Amino acid sequence: PQFCMVFASQSKPIKTVTEATIKRGEYFGVIDPAPAYSKELAYSVLKYFEDRRELAEKIGLGCIMPMHGVVVSGDCLMSAFSCLERMETDAICNIFKKFI
Repeated sequence: PQFCMVFASQSKPIKTVTEATIKRGEYFGVIDPAPAYSKELAYSVLKYFEDRRELAEKIGLGCIMPMHGVVVSGDCLMSAFSCLERMETDAICNIFKKFI
């Protein structure tokens, strides 16, 4: 997701700005930075989703992994893809809103 990577590269959250994503909270959050493929990265992702377990059990959820990209969840693959698409849409909206 190229527009989400703008936020991942800067370790910035993606503010939720569409009706489809606002129910997920004010923003798609950012986990603590950690090296790729490390246990620290895995535990940071796990903590993010565990802290939001109640929400994650109802709808797809995602977060920013600084300098790496994004990770999403869902009750099925389609739900996870839907969450990723919505994250990408909000990333685009946040970037391009400065031009209107």
